[in-house]
Amino acid sequence: MNKYILDEIQSGLEEKSAVRIGSTFASALQSNPTDSNGEIKEQFQKAKSVWEGFIKHQNVETKYKEQWDKDYFSYLITKMKTGFDEVLLNHAIEVGNYIYKDEIQTDDKKNNNINWSHVTSVSIGIGIIVIIIFLIKILLNNGS
Repeated sequence: MNKYILDEIQSGLEEKSAVRIGSTFASALQSNPTDSNGEIKEQFQKAKSVWEGFIKHQNVETKYKEQWDKDYFSYLITKMKTGFDEVLLNHAIEVGNYIYKDEIQTDDKKNNNINWSHVTSVSIGIGIIVIIIFLIKILLNNGS
């Protein structure tokens, strides 16, 4: 989870702003709909231990798994912004895992593929800079 989101959660807790906290968790879930590394749930537990009052239990229209789609996930995110609920968070993560499972796996495979031509280009560029600095240093020492 990035520092901005962590700061927003902390600010929301300090201000006792349930809307700010709910919106922040909703944003975090939009960028990581499966909570692939468990950070969203972890931060939720930390926030809950500081101020449980930010949780506003609400009735949310839930759908059967066969009806889960991106629109339904967006609906859950919207509900999180107006009233945050642990059950809602867990349900949204479950829906995110179901809907975005294939996309997340594809992204993980892409992230594991290293672009060696880029790595090589950067390495060559750094090598050239080091050589130039070395040559300048030699020229400056010979000129003194």
